[in-house]
Amino acid sequence: MHCTFSIPFWILAGLCLALPACKSDGSASSGKGDGVSAVQFDDIPVPDGMKLVSQHHESHSVQVGGYRYADFVYRGSDPIDQVAAYMLQRMPQHSWKAVKEDASSADTRVLRFERDAYRVECTITRESRTTTMNVQVRTNLNER
Repeated sequence: MHCTFSIPFWILAGLCLALPACKSDGSASSGKGDGVSAVQFDDIPVPDGMKLVSQHHESHSVQVGGYRYADFVYRGSDPIDQVAAYMLQRMPQHSWKAVKEDASSADTRVLRFERDAYRVECTITRESRTTTMNVQVRTNLNER
Protein backbone atom coordinates (compact mmCIF):
# COMPACT_ATOMS: atom_id res chain seq x y z
CA MET A 1 0.00 0.00 0.00
CA HIS A 2 1.36 3.37 -1.01
CA CYS A 3 0.54 6.49 1.03
CA THR A 4 0.81 10.04 -0.28
CA PHE A 5 0.34 13.24 1.67
CA SER A 6 -0.70 16.54 0.24
CA ILE A 7 1.16 19.80 0.76
CA PRO A 8 -1.44 21.16 3.24
CA PHE A 9 -0.72 18.16 5.49
CA TRP A 10 2.98 19.05 5.62
CA ILE A 11 2.16 22.69 6.37
CA LEU A 12 -0.15 21.62 9.18
CA ALA A 13 2.46 19.20 10.53
CA GLY A 14 5.09 21.94 10.47
CA LEU A 15 2.81 24.34 12.34
CA CYS A 16 2.07 21.70 14.98
CA LEU A 17 5.79 21.32 15.58
CA ALA A 18 6.56 25.04 15.51
CA LEU A 19 3.70 26.46 17.60
CA PRO A 20 4.74 24.94 20.94
CA ALA A 21 7.92 27.02 20.66
CA CYS A 22 5.68 30.12 20.78
CA LYS A 23 4.02 28.98 23.97
CA SER A 24 3.13 31.74 26.41
CA ASP A 25 3.19 31.30 30.16
CA GLY A 26 0.61 34.04 30.55
CA SER A 27 3.12 36.38 32.14
CA ALA A 28 2.41 39.19 29.70
CA SER A 29 -1.13 39.46 30.92
CA SER A 30 -0.16 39.06 34.56
CA GLY A 31 2.46 41.83 34.37
CA LYS A 32 5.27 39.58 35.61
CA GLY A 33 7.19 39.13 32.36
CA ASP A 34 7.00 42.54 30.76
CA GLY A 35 10.43 42.42 29.16
CA VAL A 36 12.18 44.60 31.75
CA SER A 37 15.30 43.02 33.17
CA ALA A 38 16.88 43.74 36.54
CA VAL A 39 19.89 41.47 36.30
CA GLN A 40 22.31 42.44 39.03
CA PHE A 41 26.00 42.96 38.24
CA ASP A 42 28.47 40.62 39.96
CA ASP A 43 30.93 43.41 40.77
CA ILE A 44 28.45 45.47 42.80
CA PRO A 45 28.00 43.90 46.23
CA VAL A 46 24.73 44.10 48.13
CA PRO A 47 24.38 43.83 51.92
CA ASP A 48 22.70 40.59 53.02
CA GLY A 49 19.71 42.37 54.56
CA MET A 50 18.87 44.33 51.41
CA LYS A 51 16.50 42.79 48.84
CA LEU A 52 16.10 43.85 45.21
CA VAL A 53 12.78 45.50 44.37
CA SER A 54 11.92 44.62 40.78
CA GLN A 55 8.17 45.17 40.65
CA HIS A 56 6.68 48.01 38.61
CA HIS A 57 9.98 48.74 36.81
CA GLU A 58 11.61 50.04 39.99
CA SER A 59 14.81 48.16 39.12
CA HIS A 60 16.17 47.61 35.63
CA SER A 61 19.51 47.04 33.96
CA VAL A 62 21.19 46.54 30.63
CA GLN A 63 24.70 45.44 29.77
CA VAL A 64 25.79 45.27 26.13
CA GLY A 65 29.46 44.78 25.46
CA GLY A 66 31.25 47.41 27.53
CA TYR A 67 28.12 49.53 28.05
CA ARG A 68 26.33 49.26 31.40
CA TYR A 69 23.26 51.08 32.64
CA ALA A 70 21.22 50.21 35.72
CA ASP A 71 18.89 51.55 38.34
CA PHE A 72 18.52 49.13 41.24
CA VAL A 73 16.31 49.65 44.27
CA TYR A 74 17.00 47.60 47.40
CA ARG A 75 15.04 47.64 50.64
CA GLY A 76 15.80 46.24 54.06
CA SER A 77 15.90 47.04 57.74
CA ASP A 78 19.64 47.55 58.31
CA PRO A 79 20.62 51.02 59.59
CA ILE A 80 22.01 53.52 57.06
CA ASP A 81 25.46 53.56 58.66
CA GLN A 82 25.71 49.76 58.45
CA VAL A 83 24.71 49.69 54.76
CA ALA A 84 27.11 52.54 53.93
CA ALA A 85 29.98 50.91 55.83
CA TYR A 86 29.39 47.65 53.96
CA MET A 87 29.48 49.39 50.57
CA LEU A 88 32.60 51.39 51.50
CA GLN A 89 34.35 48.20 52.57
CA ARG A 90 33.26 45.88 49.77
CA MET A 91 33.28 48.06 46.64
CA PRO A 92 37.10 48.49 46.68
CA GLN A 93 37.37 44.67 46.73
CA HIS A 94 35.83 44.83 43.23
CA SER A 95 38.29 47.55 42.10
CA TRP A 96 35.86 50.43 42.67
CA LYS A 97 37.36 53.66 44.02
CA ALA A 98 35.29 55.75 46.44
CA VAL A 99 35.22 59.33 45.11
CA LYS A 100 32.38 60.86 47.14
CA GLU A 101 30.77 60.35 50.52
CA ASP A 102 28.04 62.75 51.59
CA ALA A 103 26.51 62.33 55.03
CA SER A 104 25.08 65.85 55.37
CA SER A 105 21.69 64.51 56.47
CA ALA A 106 20.97 62.01 59.25
CA ASP A 107 18.53 60.06 57.09
CA THR A 108 20.45 60.10 53.78
CA ARG A 109 23.92 58.97 52.66
CA VAL A 110 25.27 59.33 49.13
CA LEU A 111 28.28 57.29 48.01
CA ARG A 112 29.93 57.49 44.60
CA PHE A 113 32.41 55.01 43.18
CA GLU A 114 34.30 54.99 39.89
CA ARG A 115 36.21 52.41 37.89
CA ASP A 116 37.46 53.02 34.37
CA ALA A 117 34.51 54.41 32.37
CA TYR A 118 31.91 53.35 34.95
CA ARG A 119 30.27 55.25 37.80
CA VAL A 120 28.13 53.86 40.61
CA GLU A 121 26.13 56.13 42.88
CA CYS A 122 24.45 54.69 45.97
CA THR A 123 21.83 56.80 47.70
CA ILE A 124 20.86 55.27 51.03
CA THR A 125 17.80 56.63 52.82
CA ARG A 126 15.86 55.66 55.92
CA GLU A 127 12.15 56.18 56.41
CA SER A 128 10.36 54.73 59.40
CA ARG A 129 11.98 51.31 59.86
CA THR A 130 12.89 50.75 56.20
CA THR A 131 16.21 51.48 54.57
CA THR A 132 16.24 52.00 50.81
CA MET A 133 19.40 51.86 48.72
CA ASN A 134 19.14 53.23 45.18
CA VAL A 135 22.09 52.16 43.05
CA GLN A 136 22.72 53.86 39.72
CA VAL A 137 25.27 52.39 37.34
CA ARG A 138 26.34 54.51 34.39
CA THR A 139 28.90 54.31 31.63
CA ASN A 140 30.76 57.48 30.71
CA LEU A 141 30.81 57.15 26.94
CA ASN A 142 33.44 59.91 26.64
CA GLU A 143 35.97 57.68 28.41
CA ARG A 144 35.40 54.53 26.36
